[in-house]
Amino acid sequence: MGILKAFFNNTRKPKGLLGRCMVGSMNHAHAVLADWGLSHLPETGPTEIAELGCGGGRNIRALLRKYSAATVTALDYSEISVEKAMRVNRKGLQAGRCRIIQGDVSCLPFEDGAFDLVTAFETVYFWPGPTESFREVYRTLRPGGIFVQVLAGQGHLPGLKSIIYPAHVEKEKMLHPALPGFGLLHTQTLRFSFSLPDAQSVHNLLYMTPHVWRITKRGAEALAQTAQLTDTAEVIFNIYGRQEAGNLLE
Repeated sequence: MGILKAFFNNTRKPKGLLGRCMVGSMNHAHAVLADWGLSHLPETGPTEIAELGCGGGRNIRALLRKYSAATVTALDYSEISVEKAMRVNRKGLQAGRCRIIQGDVSCLPFEDGAFDLVTAFETVYFWPGPTESFREVYRTLRPGGIFVQVLAGQGHLPGLKSIIYPAHVEKEKMLHPALPGFGLLHTQTLRFSFSLPDAQSVHNLLYMTPHVWRITKRGAEALAQTAQLTDTAEVIFNIYGRQEAGNLLE
């Protein structure tokens, strides 16, 4: 259980050898959902983009490809994630089209109104606050700027949850939270079923979710006995617009 628990604890802030393995696997596992989210963004527009909680940097590269005239500033709490993201985006760094730094979302090292698009792909679960973090997103966005969230829905992975939390009743989620200073412009839901044929695939699924740092010893033992799994994914895509004035900074 020692190695397994260490892997669980690495999701929020990857570090060490296990962290390097996790960051690399996240780039692969989140690719389909990230591309689905990006497909809902306009083809032209933003020139200064912030990618918060960038992980292994796969979405930085996707944003640079989608917006050829834009520069991307990416931030992650984990030194391991930043190192991986820099390797993945070496060409973008050399071309001066992106910069990747280590930092805290609740205290962003950026000027007021620095960006016209801020993205957060499956990462807001890990943000400190989160009031302070959303306050910082508001501060660093220009008036009229866009904040994009991709996050798990209420019906996400019920099969996995039934194994690791057998007696747990999940609280209702705020899927389209009202953010002071922002207006919800668009929301979209992606829902699909899938099957995992072996125990390794089931464990890989767990590693890609916030449940890796919530799971109990009993839940981990139950999951270790699971040889296959059929489940449902539900992902929410929210686009918020920063308003000219709001009460977030008051």
